[in-house]
Amino acid sequence: MLELIAEGLITTERIDESARRLLRAKFQIGLFDHPYVDVDVAIQTVGKAEFVKKGQIAQRKSIVLLKNQW
Repeated sequence: MLELIAEGLITTERIDESARRLLRAKFQIGLFDHPYVDVDVAIQTVGKAEFVKKGQIAQRKSIVLLKNQW
């Protein structure tokens, strides 16, 4: 990042804005209020078929075709 800033490819203002957006999102979902994971809940949740399926659907819906050369 330091090289990008030095080369003028990105501004410190842009980095600050990105950091603000990231921190805002973390505050909104409560990551600073409840920073620790309940291991038992995580074991039951991670990789659960229902969530994997929803994740795959979300990924497919987020695909954007920029140019179709076929």
